[in-house]
Amino acid sequence: MHYHKGYMYNELIFDKVGIQFINYNYDDTDFTQNSSHTYTEIGDYTIKQKVTNYYGLSKTCSTVVRVKYNTPSSFLIKSIESPILNNNINIQLLNNDIDNRITATYMYMDSDLKTTSTTFNHLLDVFKEYESSATIHWNDGFEDHTYEVQRNIVLDNIPPETDLKYEWNLNNYTFISNAYDFEDLLEEVEFKLYIDSNSILEETPEEPNWSYIDNRIVEAEDWNQDLTFYKGGKFKMECTAFDGVHHSAPTSVEFSVDGASADTTTNFQQYIEWE
Repeated sequence: MHYHKGYMYNELIFDKVGIQFINYNYDDTDFTQNSSHTYTEIGDYTIKQKVTNYYGLSKTCSTVVRVKYNTPSSFLIKSIESPILNNNINIQLLNNDIDNRITATYMYMDSDLKTTSTTFNHLLDVFKEYESSATIHWNDGFEDHTYEVQRNIVLDNIPPETDLKYEWNLNNYTFISNAYDFEDLLEEVEFKLYIDSNSILEETPEEPNWSYIDNRIVEAEDWNQDLTFYKGGKFKMECTAFDGVHHSAPTSVEFSVDGASADTTTNFQQYIEWE
């Protein structure tokens, strides 16, 4: 069995003549010069120390120790590291109990008892943070004890996606964003408009110099935006969806509007009108 304990016994010793012998008695042994001892059974033991000087004078002192079973330890593991909605997650309780002292275990999810075993499955059907926990009961050979371990489960979700396209008639453009929301959490869609500032000067550089003009945020159920352009140039429309947790990766389209002006004004908002 594994409930042994090792003890080292020390005592302050005062003797002006000098010490010749120091012996120990561990209650389950005779006096010995060994200053350490391993117990192989639980129980209350009286440890004695006998000190003898050069004149044969001796003194014995003692103390009582209680040898218990080893304390078990536990922790919870989850089968999915970053679970999302509607995942069926497995929760397992792992115990390190070398003396087999655990008498009962109770596992919970958000304070609701799930099982008295060491594993259970749970469907994560609510978008929130879960708390899994377990209560472990054990006995050290003398007294009953209880301790608790916890593991939070933070739900993630699949980020939305967007696919931006556009239609046009003269200088009137309609931007169409198909937002894919896999868990029906979509809150809003944002459109951002940029202009290639070099195109104002009718330049055609290899790398555009995008300058932000304006943005519009629309509700999730309305994913289209109409714009009328009063001046020409090279533009880029960028679209991002937000589901309350994640922003989608931005998607964008580039297009050119006829009638580019040589005006070098930096007031880019005069180029458009959101409808």
